Amino acid sequence: MSNIIMKSLYSLCMRWMSQSTALMLRRQNQTLPLTCPGVAAQIFHTRYDTGAGRFCRPRSGKSCIKKCLLGKLTCEQAHTRQFHYTVPRRKLEASPISEIEYENYAEETLDSLTEFFEDLPETEQCCDDYDCAYGSGVLTIHLGSLDGTFVINKQTPNKQIWLSSPLSGPKRYDYLDGQWIYLRDGSSLHKQLELEMTEILGFKVDLKKCKFYSKGVPK
Repeated sequence: MSNIIMKSLYSLCMRWMSQSTALMLRRQNQTLPLTCPGVAAQIFHTRYDTGAGRFCRPRSGKSCIKKCLLGKLTCEQAHTRQFHYTVPRRKLEASPISEIEYENYAEETLDSLTEFFEDLPETEQCCDDYDCAYGSGVLTIHLGSLDGTFVINKQTPNKQIWLSSPLSGPKRYDYLDGQWIYLRDGSSLHKQLELEMTEILGFKVDLKKCKFYSKGVPK
């Protein structure tokens, strides 16, 4: 007899808790009716971002009801962990080349740039004091007294080409698969010169015909 009374009281209690929870969540307009396998009664769970509810699988039905009804944790939060994974950036590394190869590649690069900038005043309108000179591994491009000077030079010990810009300052470029690349962000020497020269001079500077031209590599 006592067992029958206890079961009846339990059933009434569960029904009252379910109805109270449903009413509370309906007022918040965040409800989605679902039957939780962990308990005998139907309860209401909060709606997830996907717009579709999920069943909780608790170790204990009572524990699930308590957490859901108190509103401290949803079933999803109570029984799952969130893992976040960030894809690491690809680290760029210079191509292994000999000193002889470096000298040849660097000389070809600077000779090609020198030829382009020496001929630039013949096709575009430049300042009267525009000047381009190359010697001893150093290319100097003077755009004018107001626009500043670009200096591009070989750095043989590091097998690099260094750029000193009036806009972005100093940068060091390494040889990577047939192109001169700034390893920190993947930008190329030629593309950097194009962007900055175009901004300063006011007309489009196109270096695509220069040797070892590259738009850069994605990281």
